[in-house]
Amino acid sequence: MDKIIRKFIEAADVEIKSIDAKTRTIWHTITKEVPDRMGDIIEIDGFGLRNFKRKPSVIYGHDYQGKDPVPVFAENIGFRREGKELVAGTKWLDSNAVSPKLRDLINDLWYLNTKKLLGWSVGFLPNMDKTENITDADGRVTGRRFKEAELLEYSCVIIPCHQDAINDDLFAKGIIDGFKDRKLVAEDLEQAPAGFKSLAEFLAQTAEEPAPEARPYPSEHSCRLNDPGKYEKFRRGTRDHKGKEYSIIFGKLKGENTWEEQAYRYAKDVWTAAEAQAHCKDHGGSFEAAKGVDAPRCPECSGVTDEELDLSRKVVAAVDAVIAAIEPEVKPKAKDPEFTADELADLIKRAETLLDERISTRQKIIAFLKEKLKKLNKE
Repeated sequence: MDKIIRKFIEAADVEIKSIDAKTRTIWHTITKEVPDRMGDIIEIDGFGLRNFKRKPSVIYGHDYQGKDPVPVFAENIGFRREGKELVAGTKWLDSNAVSPKLRDLINDLWYLNTKKLLGWSVGFLPNMDKTENITDADGRVTGRRFKEAELLEYSCVIIPCHQDAINDDLFAKGIIDGFKDRKLVAEDLEQAPAGFKSLAEFLAQTAEEPAPEARPYPSEHSCRLNDPGKYEKFRRGTRDHKGKEYSIIFGKLKGENTWEEQAYRYAKDVWTAAEAQAHCKDHGGSFEAAKGVDAPRCPECSGVTDEELDLSRKVVAAVDAVIAAIEPEVKPKAKDPEFTADELADLIKRAETLLDERISTRQKIIAFLKEKLKKLNKE
C-alpha cells in the first residue's frame, strides 16, 4: 500500500500573494517544485487536485479525527501555478457561526497567518510507479522525485510532521477514491478568461457574483451572451465603452476550469436602453431593458424619435410602392404610386431636416431614398 506523505513548507518560505481582510482570504504557496530538506521534489504538473476539490476543507495540524473542536477552519477557493509554486486560495470560515472553541481557533490562525508566523503542509498520496530516486554525481540517492501524486489535504501547522507519517485509517474510511481517476494539475487549475494576463489578475479585478436571477433587473439593462445554466459560479468585473462603464459577468463552465464572458449589465441611470441595446447587438447578445423601461423599437434607432421613425418607415414604404408600380414585371399587379416624384423629393428634404446625419442609420435611410428617387426620375 502506498504511503500518505506530508511535506512541510516553513513560514520563512511561505509567500503570501494577497490578503483580503474583508473576506478573510489569503492566497499563499503550499508547495514548491524544489528540493525540500529531505532532498525530495514534488512535480507540480503531476499533482492531482480533483478529488480534493470535492471536499475542499482546510484543516489545522493534519488532524483528521479531531472532535473538540473539529479542526476545519477554512475552505479552499482555488489553485493556481506561479512558476515552480502551487498557490492556494484559503478563505477562513465565519467565526461567528461556529462554536466558541472553533471560533478561537479560526481567529487565532487568521492572526498568526497574517503575521507569517505559521507554515503550511500538504498531505498527499504518491504514485510510487512514477516516483524516481534523485542521485548525486557519485550515484548516491539524495532524495525522491514524485512525478505523480494525489493531494489529500493541506494544513496550517506550527512544526513539520515527519515526511513519511502514515494514517492507514484513511483507506478504511474510503477517503481515497482511487489514484487512477484523477487528472493532473495542468488540467485542474482554473484558466482566466480572455483579456487577462493571469488568473491572479482576473481574481484581483473581479468580485464574486451570485447566480443570475430572472430578468428584467430593477436597475440594470442586460445583455445575455450565454445561457447562465452552463456555469457553476460567477464573477463580476467592469469595462469602459466611450466613457461609460458597464459590467461583465463571467461564468466558470460546469465541470471545467474555464472562465468566459456570460453577460453584460448596464446601469440604467448611466445607459439609455437604446445605447445599451446597440452595444449588446454589436457583441451578438440578447438584450432586455431594465424593469419598467421600454426597449427601443429597433436596435439601430438610438436617439431617433417616434415621429422620425414613423416618417422614415412611411417614406420607405411609399418608395417601394413607386418602384413596384413602374417596373415592367410587376406593373400589371401594382397600384398607382402614392407619391409623385416632386412629392417624394419634398419628403427627402423633410427627412434630412428631421434626421441627424451623424447617426449611420439615418444616413442609410436618406441615401436609400435618394437612390430610389434617382431611379424613379430616370424612368
